[in-house]
Amino acid sequence: MNLFHLSATDEKQLEEIVDLGLAYIWKTMHCVQIRVYLHHFMQTVTGRDGKEIEKLAVNTKLRNLFKDRRFKWKTLKNDNTTGFRIEVMEGKNLEFKE
Repeated sequence: MNLFHLSATDEKQLEEIVDLGLAYIWKTMHCVQIRVYLHHFMQTVTGRDGKEIEKLAVNTKLRNLFKDRRFKWKTLKNDNTTGFRIEVMEGKNLEFKE
């Protein structure tokens, strides 16, 4: 199962929405694993020299949210024509067995 889109109108509810969504997928689709596609985007970060720079990076809060749910890094996809970068994480079905 590949999860391409998940959104919340209130960021405070994101964890609950992720938990409900994952539980629904595990219980109803009986899949062995879920892959989550995390798109990188341009962000302003502070460099080693203290200057602010634009950098293509993933939303670390979202990545950590899935890491806390036992998702692990699977692969990184770079598209040279569009400049997009997508990090793929994979979680195994450890709780909901048939």
